[in-house]
Amino acid sequence: MIEDGGCFELQQIRIIESKKYSEKYLKKKLLDNSKKCFTKQDLRNIRKKIENFYLEKGFSTTRVYFDSKTLAQKILTLVVVEGKIEPLTELRQRYKLSLL
Repeated sequence: MIEDGGCFELQQIRIIESKKYSEKYLKKKLLDNSKKCFTKQDLRNIRKKIENFYLEKGFSTTRVYFDSKTLAQKILTLVVVEGKIEPLTELRQRYKLSLL
């Protein structure tokens, strides 16, 4: 893995499992494609940037995880687990809600 303060050279960054946005769109919108060497903090910032993007779009429970299996091939794979809390009006249509 990447040592603190060290730089890890990546050949490719992949964003997978996103249902709402394409990988191409997310990469174009959120990544600096000119950068090839990344610190641990750089990687955390990428993850946070993607999560914040989803949060701004209303996907408040979306999380992004690193798939460490591909790092040996110098590929960073980010796995998006999309999550959205349904508006209360939609839930009220399906259930009889009350606060008791």
